[in-house]
Amino acid sequence: MENKKLLVLWTVVALVVGCVAGYYLGSTIGFSNGKQAADMQLSGIVGLVFPKPAEEIHSVAGTITAISGATLTLEVNDPEDYLPHVDGTSQKTMMRYASLTGSAKIILVDSTKVDANGNTPTTELQPSDLKVGDNVMVQSNQNIRTESNFDVVQVQMVKY
Repeated sequence: MENKKLLVLWTVVALVVGCVAGYYLGSTIGFSNGKQAADMQLSGIVGLVFPKPAEEIHSVAGTITAISGATLTLEVNDPEDYLPHVDGTSQKTMMRYASLTGSAKIILVDSTKVDANGNTPTTELQPSDLKVGDNVMVQSNQNIRTESNFDVVQVQMVKY
């Protein structure tokens, strides 16, 4: 009788240990494998909806934070931080230094005035018309994806 009780006790202990180990392994390994499979399936969809920025970028939009001579200090979005943040945090920004060349054009697009054909008038501005806080799009002849200092051939502002 004593052996039967001992056998039943060891059987119950083995079942409990087996259940706990099975639950642990199933939840950790199963979760890891499931997450990996879901990430692989979703990465293609995310890539379609939010494609990675091009390796060669010739224009960037930003806010003028300082003007020093012919150099505009711009706060721009970091091109490496292009996916939406699920926690609601803002996209990372970085400072870029855009130097106006002698032939650089500064253009104001007035979207408040649209003609019958849907065209908006443009006005050429002077460098002195640029102010800290202006939102601009700057264009360069060089690849500026990773450059912090670059020459600008055109600055465009849009009036809303």
